[in-house]
Amino acid sequence: QRDIAGRFARRIGLLAAGGALAGAALAVPALAALSSLAAPFTGGEIMPWTALPWLDLALLPPVAGAIGWATAQYSVRHWLRRLP
Repeated sequence: QRDIAGRFARRIGLLAAGGALAGAALAVPALAALSSLAAPFTGGEIMPWTALPWLDLALLPPVAGAIGWATAQYSVRHWLRRLP
């Protein structure tokens, strides 16, 4: 039961982390574009790249991977327990 759940969880965790990594990479230009669009409302100054939430963007893939892993573990184990 653990082996099966572990295989599913490992695969789902990697897929979730990869998707989050791609999403974070796509978010950086979007955040920069939104920052320049919002500049007139913030006094006309464009925020520098250092103002982006780099730590949050860096933590996104491992956190998404961990959530995917834990969800897959729970779901597969629950499903396997109900099998005859």
